[in-house]
Amino acid sequence: MSQKTKVLIANRFDHGTLLQIQNDPDIEFIYGKKIHDLSEHFNEAQGLIVRSSTKIDKDLLSSIPNLKFVITATSGFDHFDLDEMAARKVEAFHIPETQSVAAAEMTILMMMAACRKFSLARKQLEKGIWERQILLGRQLTGQNLGVVGLGE
Repeated sequence: MSQKTKVLIANRFDHGTLLQIQNDPDIEFIYGKKIHDLSEHFNEAQGLIVRSSTKIDKDLLSSIPNLKFVITATSGFDHFDLDEMAARKVEAFHIPETQSVAAAEMTILMMMAACRKFSLARKQLEKGIWERQILLGRQLTGQNLGVVGLGE
């Protein structure tokens, strides 16, 4: 019987995603809110799943001697020391589409907030003021709306 691959999961992840991946019979997933909460498992870990708040640097790589891969649920590797990972033969993977829905939803939210002068209204309310006339926004109904940007 072969030994299971141990993969440490640090940071916050969607509960549904965690339920899906934990069904793999060949992998033992160990969860922690932060990478250093998982330090007792560093010696046997072969994989990491992280987000951008976990920096994959020389110090962390030195403390996980059997590490073979790191997966980031982000679109980029700016929190990875890719040169050090290559020197240690640790593979880097990312999931660029992981935040596409959240980014699209946030874009729509920001457009609506701008049309309704939400930021100004919030600032007024924090000061106990409500000057309705300067808060009159614009309805989206009947308007042409366009989004110019990069990415997914």
